[in-house]
Amino acid sequence: MRLILVRHGESEWNALGRVQGQADPDLSPAGRAQARLLAPLVAAMEPDVVVTSDLRRAAGTGALVSDMASTTDPRWRECAMGEWTGRSAEELYADPSGRFEAWREGHADPPGGESWEAVCDRVADGVRALRATGAARALVVTHGGPVRAACAVLTGLAPDHLVPVPNASITVIELGYGGALASFAVRPVPPDAPGPPADA
Repeated sequence: MRLILVRHGESEWNALGRVQGQADPDLSPAGRAQARLLAPLVAAMEPDVVVTSDLRRAAGTGALVSDMASTTDPRWRECAMGEWTGRSAEELYADPSGRFEAWREGHADPPGGESWEAVCDRVADGVRALRATGAARALVVTHGGPVRAACAVLTGLAPDHLVPVPNASITVIELGYGGALASFAVRPVPPDAPGPPADA
């Protein structure tokens, strides 16, 4: 099975730099535009089943990147962030304890939140459910934490070996022979992006 993982487009809280976890802000206008830009790339990958997290920013992205019928699965939710929910990421990075950065690297848990091991366990359950469908190409619209958890569970890549997953990006894992990371955090080039410099 080819597992096509899409991180949702920018949310209202992403735009403000706030930590979301399982809070449920909607997509921002920029996030909806990002999802529409991603849609042709997703269509070219020809998924035969579509699953999204049940949080609005993921389900909304799923509706914009694919016109296929989809189901929601809470196993693909973001990590529950406990006391960090709603706080500024900048503020948390500045904390001298270093706990937020350690969490990013998979070495600490959010206070009152969900452990890295728990996220990996539920993502592994979600993958098993998809494999049981017999799908050849499964599209999952999810969050940065579950994308990195899938990389850890399926390819052995620890979170401290992966950069944060950007909004509206695609990560592909091939499961036919164990687990191989085919692409990570791929984003389409915006139509207004500057082209390569002209030859001198």
